[in-house]
Amino acid sequence: MPTSWSQAEVAAHYRENAKHYPYGRRSGHDGLDVLCVIHGRFSGQMRRIPGMHSTVVYTQLAGGAFGC
Repeated sequence: MPTSWSQAEVAAHYRENAKHYPYGRRSGHDGLDVLCVIHGRFSGQMRRIPGMHSTVVYTQLAGGAFGC
């Protein structure tokens, strides 16, 4: 929506398109769920690398958790 719209026009836009917003939120939440699983799996695989320091693995895991 353009920045030139008035408050009434913005409110009308949200009222007219209200049925679409829950689907966008739902797909966004599903995407974050998948991302959290990917970070966990990636950290598990990093732990199996010979010589990989545990600090690196847990830093990656914490970064993924905070990102989710």
